[in-house]
Amino acid sequence: MNKENAITAAVLAGGKSLRFGSSKLDALFRGQRLLDRAVDTAGAVSAAIVIIGENAKPQSSRSVSVFSDIYKNKGPLGGIHAALSYSRNPVVAVLPADMPFLSVEIYTHLLSVFTNGKPLAAESDKGLEPLVSLWPVDFLPEVESCLKEGRLGIFKCWKKWKAQTADCTSSGAGFDQRIFININRQTDLDGL
Repeated sequence: MNKENAITAAVLAGGKSLRFGSSKLDALFRGQRLLDRAVDTAGAVSAAIVIIGENAKPQSSRSVSVFSDIYKNKGPLGGIHAALSYSRNPVVAVLPADMPFLSVEIYTHLLSVFTNGKPLAAESDKGLEPLVSLWPVDFLPEVESCLKEGRLGIFKCWKKWKAQTADCTSSGAGFDQRIFININRQTDLDGL
């Protein structure tokens, strides 16, 4: 993407994989671990890559920093908070570790409509995809406020913030909706 000086690519890999039954970060898809696929996609977004998840152990030749959540057990919003806290760049591209079809093209599209004021998330045929998103680091106080108040649902916070969405639907921007498939259970992975 050639925006390395402005973007940190943050892979969220802190989930407990309870529905999956074992660490889904280590699960193989097309011969590659889900975590390493996400790191490769992150590397196409930016050279500055962080992984948020204390048990994440990437097997990549890329330079990657691994951090834990600052606010423990707060779900994806806690991971986003950590990514914003540790970023050395003004914008964070958030990538979930469990979407094996995610590609750099979606982030190129998001960046083309990003205005730097508020977070911007993809909107798929299924609705808001807040973990496929761009976040200004300056938005950290708002995220921290939600965490401190116990409001952990990103969807509710999104409405409160009047954050932005980008049409990434099959009928709008024309993206293949497979990129938004996420793996929660072993059967999800087996079905692919």
